Amino acid sequence: MKSDKEYRYVISREPRADCQTRLLIEDYFTYRAIMTNNSEMSDLQVILFYNKRGHSYRAFDEMNNDFLWSRQLFSF
Repeated sequence: MKSDKEYRYVISREPRADCQTRLLIEDYFTYRAIMTNNSEMSDLQVILFYNKRGHSYRAFDEMNNDFLWSRQLFSF
């Protein structure tokens, strides 16, 4: 199935905090990739936007699991 939409990948690389080398790759970097159809933003803007989005998902996960937000009397 072919799509007419165009996508791009934004890939970031940063040194691992523990500085351990991976055996198969033989480097000590962590790689992250974001696939987006936004061609207006710069690479840095895309990374910052998705980092903010990830932080909000983490906050909701914490509320649901750590504080039993989904099991409160008023949850319905």
